[in-house]
Amino acid sequence: MDGIEYQTPISFWWNYNSAHTIKAASSIPIIQETNVRKSYVFNKWSDAEDDHERTLIALKPLLKAHYIEKEEFLVIASTTYGRVERVGWYKKVVQRF
Repeated sequence: MDGIEYQTPISFWWNYNSAHTIKAASSIPIIQETNVRKSYVFNKWSDAEDDHERTLIALKPLLKAHYIEKEEFLVIASTTYGRVERVGWYKKVVQRF
């Protein structure tokens, strides 16, 4: 918030019509293992804006960041019959509010 990092949840009271720069983390790691990684990924603000960093004018009392849970699985394959394609991290997405 305005160049200072805070731990969430947090609330602020600002003067009406004052400008502030806010930035939500684009990704918050939860689990990182050899073949599974899970994180919360920024989705949008409560007013539907989807840029995780923005400047806003304090005109109303509520703005929340929404995240989605993103789980990825590492797919590794091999064959003696040719080339394996599409190996890597694949995601599973669950909507959270």
